[in-house]
Amino acid sequence: YSTELTQSLYKNLGSAFPDSIATIEESEKFWNGRVTIGKDFDGNNFNAYTNIAEHLPNLKQMLIFAKEQHVQNCPDAPTIHQAYIGFVKNGLWSRINPDKKYVDYGYDISGRTDPPFSYSEIIANANILPAEWASVSSNYGYENTDSNPNKNIYVMDLTLGAMAEMMDRTHFNYWSNDISSVLLTE
Repeated sequence: YSTELTQSLYKNLGSAFPDSIATIEESEKFWNGRVTIGKDFDGNNFNAYTNIAEHLPNLKQMLIFAKEQHVQNCPDAPTIHQAYIGFVKNGLWSRINPDKKYVDYGYDISGRTDPPFSYSEIIANANILPAEWASVSSNYGYENTDSNPNKNIYVMDLTLGAMAEMMDRTHFNYWSNDISSVLLTE
């Protein structure tokens, strides 16, 4: 568990703290250097986003995420939230998911002939924080549940669209928040 969670557990459990859970000291030793914000391997305060902005000031990146994430399945998508804010607050261009026009383009370039899926739940925003992070996964995350028989096809459309969008944005040096159409065809 994280150092913060371990400290909280110890504070609340006291002498009933289970032997099967790493101690606070073990947790600190394990997590130092393995986090984007926290302590480096030597125990010094560390913020990866500041370092990234310093060494890669022109970095542009897209965060793609699902309604249900494989590591953290919290509806507020804390890993996406932290990364997005970390990049944007350090002056780096960041986008949450590809533009819907590019997701549709991903379907088009896949060569499939089946009807495209509805991607209406993907809200394309670049450098705009969601009004409410508490339920961001349901409004911004793509559908990836195992109950969706077309999950892999859906992810392929999204991935192809995201790659095409970032390649076009890079090629045309176009970093405006909104895109009126697929850039390659403009």
